[in-house]
This record gives sequence, C-alpha cells and structure tokens, in this order.
Amino acid sequence: MLQRNLKPDVVTYNTLIDGFCKEGEMEKAYELWGDMTFKRIFPNHITYGILINGFCSQCRVSEAIKLWDEMVGKGIEPNIVTCNIAIKGYCRSGDVTKAYEFLKKMTSKGVVPDMITYNSIIHGFIKQENMDKALHLVYKMENQGLLPDVITYNVILDGSQHWLMAILKFTIHIFHTRFSQIIRTNTSLFEE
Repeated sequence: MLQRNLKPDVVTYNTLIDGFCKEGEMEKAYELWGDMTFKRIFPNHITYGILINGFCSQCRVSEAIKLWDEMVGKGIEPNIVTCNIAIKGYCRSGDVTKAYEFLKKMTSKGVVPDMITYNSIIHGFIKQENMDKALHLVYKMENQGLLPDVITYNVILDGSQHWLMAILKFTIHIFHTRFSQIIRTNTSLFEE
C-alpha cells in the first residue's frame, strides 16, 4: 500500500486493529492505535468499539472502560453497540454490579438501552443467583416499553431451574432428616 503511495486511513487502521483484536493480540492492536494517532489519523467510534471489544473479550474490562471514557471525553458519542460490549465485558468478568452502574452511565449520555443491554445484565444477575435483581430489571425493561423476548425467558427459566433445584434438594433433605427421625421415634416406641 505504501509502495503505491497510498496512505492508510481510519478504515484501513480499523481493519488491521480488528484483525489483531480477533487474534487476541491486544498489544499489537494498541501499537497500531498509537501509530494511527501519531500520523494524525483520528480514531472514530468504530475504532474505539473494536478496541473496547478486544479488551472485553480478554476480560480486561478496566482498560476497555478507560477507552470508553476517553472516547466520550473527546466528544465521540457512544452508541448502543459499544455500550453493550462494555456491559457484556463486565458481566463476563463477573462484575454485574459494575455492569448495572454502567447502564446508568450510558443512559446519562443519552444512549437508550435495548434488549441486548437488559438481557446481558439479567443473565449476569442470574449467574450470580440474584433472582431479585434479575426480575427487577425485567420489570424496569417492561416499564420502558421493551417486552421480554425468548432470550429473556430462557435466561430467567435457567435461573429458576437452579432455584427450583435448590428448593427440591432442601425439601428432600428436610424430608430425609424428618422421616428418619420419625422412623427412629416409631421404632423406639415398639422396642419398649
């Protein structure tokens, strides 16, 4: 490209950075980012989204959020895709509380949550066995005019299954302990 006197632009850099991110080579991707900005080719929301996704996919969420903050600080408007990437990153790393806080942060920037946003956080709460918070989000989602979809129901049912199994195990335990006491008591009555 350079031999033909063609200069790379933001699309060229985005493509290369995306390739390195998909291969998990974040240092090389970030090196290209530095080269890009050094040559005064300024990253756009797509560039930021690619890097944020790359860092989140490696559970390096703090680095991803620094980029998100930098992007917003430079006046580049976040979009729902970039926000959902960050939320999924938090949830994947097990920090659903921060994902929920990020939901508030993104809405303060004017980004309206969608089904992916809510389903990601609901799934995170379910994985933490926090059914109350998951259901609270379902109600909040419905209040904003978004009806639960198949993914929402599957996630909730999966969580319910864990709760039902816990209740079933507890019931069996109670039955077993109480039943064995009753048998011992009844057996002792006959022995006298």
